[in-house]
Formats: sequence, structure tokens, C-alpha cells
Amino acid sequence: IELIGSALMSRTIWVLGNWKQNLLREDAAKLAASVASGLAKARADVEEVAVVDPDDAEIDAFSEGWFDDEEAWPQIALWGSVLTVISLLAYQLSKKTRHDSIGFMVGILPFLVALYFFFQNVNRLLPPGL
Repeated sequence: IELIGSALMSRTIWVLGNWKQNLLREDAAKLAASVASGLAKARADVEEVAVVDPDDAEIDAFSEGWFDDEEAWPQIALWGSVLTVISLLAYQLSKKTRHDSIGFMVGILPFLVALYFFFQNVNRLLPPGL
């Protein structure tokens, strides 16, 4: 009986071992198929990507000339007006207090902020790479 039991036990272990190996082989085959399909998709995606010639990009970037951005003009007029108003208000304050330094101290910070935005919009009118 012990001989039959040990033979049966060894047969069971062998069947379970083969079952595990077959399961692992199937999982490995599924994984390999999944990786292969992923690589095929990646290759297809790479082939679909358009290649841009760097010379064409430079031509497009430098094709704009002087004063080409029409939308900058209203902004330049707006910030120029703000600069004028700030200057006039600071001057009037200086006249009223009879101290030029007071008008200067009150007007300098708003004037510099408005001047920054004014020149940012003037820069839009210049050609790229200048």
C-alpha cells in the first residue's frame, strides 16, 4: 500500500508541476504577445509622427517682419496713455505741494510698472531674433 501511495503521490506532484509549468508557459506566451502588440503599436505611432525640417521652422519663425503684430497697437496706445496720465498726475501733485520730490516719489512706482507693459507690447512689433 505504501508503494501505491508513494507512486500516487509522486504522480500527483508531477501533474501539479506540469500544470504549473503549462500555466507559466501560457502566461509567458500571453505576455510575449502583449509586448509584441505593444511594440507594433509603438512602431505604427512612430511612423505616423510627422518630421519637421528645422530649416522650415526657421523660415516660419523669421518670416514676420517689422510691425507685423497688428494686435499690439491698441495695447501700445493704452499703456502710452496710462504713462501720460501718471506723468501728468505726478506733475500736478508736485505743483500743488510745491515739492518736486513728492510728485516723483508718488509717481515713480506706477510709472515704472506701466513702462514695463508699454515696452513689452513694443517688443511685439519687432521681428523675432532681433
